[in-house]
Amino acid sequence: MAGTVEGYIELLAALLPPGVAWRSEEGSSMNDLLGAMAEELARVDARADYLHDEADPRTTVELLADWERVAGLPDVCL
Repeated sequence: MAGTVEGYIELLAALLPPGVAWRSEEGSSMNDLLGAMAEELARVDARADYLHDEADPRTTVELLADWERVAGLPDVCL
């Protein structure tokens, strides 16, 4: 569940020091802040998973031009 927003909220809340100033209950300002940070972390996590697919020329979409350049395509023989 670490790749989800909820998972990242739990992970970030676990990193907070103990004390009244660091309350992260539902609806608190701290929980809202953790939620905003967790959304970005989940977005980056998903993007990293997508990049893993782009590393394979059989499944690439965004990096197709780079794969063609590396492979020397289109070839002059074509």
